[in-house]
Amino acid sequence: MRWLDRLRPRKPAANPDHMAVALSCAKAGDYAAALAIWEPLAQAGFSRAQNNIGACFAEGLGVTVDLNLARRWLQLAAEAGDPVGQRNYAALHMREADADFEIAADFYRRAAEQGDAPSQDMLKLDASGRQRDER
Repeated sequence: MRWLDRLRPRKPAANPDHMAVALSCAKAGDYAAALAIWEPLAQAGFSRAQNNIGACFAEGLGVTVDLNLARRWLQLAAEAGDPVGQRNYAALHMREADADFEIAADFYRRAAEQGDAPSQDMLKLDASGRQRDER
């Protein structure tokens, strides 16, 4: 490592145990506890935590529904390349009153290209990325 690299801020290592604990809290319906774990991780740039917070705001899980906050968190996750974040960001664009199908299709495709099966299903793609014959 060069000495200048040491001066650059680095994203702290994610602790998989924290994400597992947060997921357990969410599955048990304790979204407040899950959000308390995800929030510092999301602020540090962890895309799956950003996705999870965005999903909570989109669905009103532990917080009041706020589609603007949902969109902001999901966009961060989607643009960071998280396939679940890309799928959820696309879905949000599909459900809004002023739905933007081009953005939705773009992010469904990005997620599908990373192997996200629900996104592939939305686009009717097979695992190799080719259009399925639905006859």
